[in-house]
Formats: sequence, C-alpha cells, structure tokens
Amino acid sequence: LLLSITSFARTLQSTYERAYGLEPSGVAGLPRGLLWIGALAIWLSLSSIRSEMQDWGGPLFSATVAIGFSFGLWLVSPMILLGRRVPTRLLVPCAVVSAVLMTAVLTASAIYMPILIESAASRYGLIGIAFSLQGWLLTIAIVIVAGAVVGSVLSEDMAARERTRKA
Repeated sequence: LLLSITSFARTLQSTYERAYGLEPSGVAGLPRGLLWIGALAIWLSLSSIRSEMQDWGGPLFSATVAIGFSFGLWLVSPMILLGRRVPTRLLVPCAVVSAVLMTAVLTASAIYMPILIESAASRYGLIGIAFSLQGWLLTIAIVIVAGAVVGSVLSEDMAARERTRKA
C-alpha cells in the first residue's frame, strides 16, 4: 500500500512538473511526496466534517462546501509537490479547475457508479466490478491531468498579462 501511495505521489508530482514546465525533481522529490501523503491523509480525515457541513444547507451550500474543500486539496497539492517552485497565485487556476471538475465527477459518480457496478456485477460477475472501478479511476486520472494542464495554461496567461501590464 505504501509503495502504491508513494508511486501515486511521484506520478502526480511528475504531472505537475510537466504541466508547469519544470525540471523533474527525481529522488529529491520523495520527501515532498511523503509530506503530500500526510496532507492527503489529513484532508481525508476531515471528510466527516465536510459531510456534516454539507447537511446544514441545501444543494447549493453542499456544492459550495465540496468545491471549497476540493479547492484546498488541489491548491496545497501542487504547492507541496512542486516544492514552491511555482508562486501560489499561479496555482490558483489549477486549483479552481481541478476542484470544479473533481466535484462534478464525484457527484456524478455517487449517482452513476452504484448503477454501473450493479449492472456490471449481474452481467459479468467480479470482473465487471473490477472493470467498472478501473474505468472510474481512469476518469479521475483524466480529471487530475486536465486540471493540471488547463490550470497551467491559465496561469501562463495570467503571468503574461502581468508582464504586459508592467511593461
């Protein structure tokens, strides 16, 4: 499990480095990956607080809380994994895009995945469940990469506008 989690952290770190055009940090990035795993564990432990807060208001409040918590995760993740090689203000577009996309996918997953898994299990058995989960994980991976890439492009645009204003 630890090997899988650290592998995920290294892959996510590599994704952000490529999206922002940074040199790979290699083995030097391992401590940041471990720190990110700790931050992720804290974020996951706060999920009970998030779910209680979502029960306080209606659907709009619930979506706002979900996006807010997700924004926090997707802002802190590249900050930690990139070792502050990118200014925080340039990571905000990545966090916004990732938070909105991830919230949308997770909301849709809560509705669609039980139906898909039940259907796949009745048709194909355990392998159907495995394929359903694999498809879901692929969707999550696509959202993470899309958030990093779109956020990187938006932050480049922000930086270019700032340079133009100063000139």
